Formats: sequence, C-alpha cells, structure tokens
Amino acid sequence: MNDKTHKPTLDTMGFEGTRRAGMTVPEGYFDSFADRMMAQLPADEPKIVELPRRGLWATVRPYVYMAAMFAGIWLMMNMFSWFGPVKAPEATVDSQTLFAELVATPQSEGYMADYVSDASDYDFYDDLFNSGFDIPDNL
Repeated sequence: MNDKTHKPTLDTMGFEGTRRAGMTVPEGYFDSFADRMMAQLPADEPKIVELPRRGLWATVRPYVYMAAMFAGIWLMMNMFSWFGPVKAPEATVDSQTLFAELVATPQSEGYMADYVSDASDYDFYDDLFNSGFDIPDNL
C-alpha cells in the first residue's frame, strides 16, 4: 500500500456501505410544504401609503440650478474675455479706396525722386490696371 498512485476510498478506509449522498429529508416533508409556508405568512394585507405632494420649490429647483449653472458659465466666459489679450480693432476701410487716396495725394519732390524717378505716370497707371486695380475717373 505504499504506492504513490493509491487513492484512499471509503471502502478501503473501513466505511463499507455507510456512504450517503449528503443531507436527507424526512419522508413526506414536501407533501405539506406549501400549506406550512402559507400558514407562516402574515395574514393582513399590505398598507398603501400615499406620498406627500411635492412643493413648488422641489418642482422648480432643478430648473433654477440649471439656470444658475448657465449664468455661471456665461460669467466665466466674460471673465476670460476681460483678462484675455487685447485685439486691435479691424480696419473697415476698403483697400482700393485707400490706395486710390494714396495715389491721388501729391507727394513731395523728394519722394518722386527717390521712389518713382524712372517711372512715368502712364507706366504707373498701366501697372495698376494690369494688376486689377480699378482707377477712378476723377484722377
């Protein structure tokens, strides 16, 4: 019996014929089980309890909280814009109008000598026309 593959059983341990499959139930136990269970349950009916009505504040409270949340977000966004970088106002002047005014204003002789010395008025206006600039009639 010193074999390592030997597994003891109830028969080899001296318990021949005493093997049972767990717990046992008395005879006829489940025959009257339903009647005994119903006898143990309470006989009175459950009470129906009416809940109190919700008040006005309990009804309106979620909407007030939501409005306060959106107001807080709006104020927070305004605070970010107050302390954010300052942007320069955008110019609303049309670039063609501004350029026409610059061309129409008389320049000093030094300007003409330094920047437009070799170009004639015809070359200047021709270049503007070829680039897509519309020359006003009053020039």
